[in-house]
This record gives sequence, C-alpha cells and structure tokens, in this order.
Amino acid sequence: MASQRLFTLKEACHELFGDGYTDCNRRRIKRWIKNGMFAGVIVDGNRHYIPKNEIIKMGEANETGS
Repeated sequence: MASQRLFTLKEACHELFGDGYTDCNRRRIKRWIKNGMFAGVIVDGNRHYIPKNEIIKMGEANETGS
C-alpha cells in the first residue's frame, strides 16, 4: 500500500477554506472527524491529521453543493 500525505488541521483548513479560514473552521473539521463524517487521525488526543484523499473528497462535495 502506498503511503499518503497527511495534512495537519491548519493545512486542511487552508486547503478547504482558503487563506481566510477561522477558528470556527478548525472546530468544524474536528467535529467532522469526531462524528465520522471525515476520516482523520487524532494523535495524543489533540493533534489532528487528515489524509489527502479526504481533503479532495470534501472539496469536490463543496464544489457540487452536496
């Protein structure tokens, strides 16, 4: 299996919401991970990492209005 790039929470916010992301956007991604809507990895209880394919999927869903 090929390894996949993992984005930090800050990087994921930048990819999904652009330069103007807010703390609200960061909390939203944390909530998506917690609720299982977004595959992510939580390390040490507070560091969040999101696989690149999840960023792509969520970005495509936002573009189509899903």
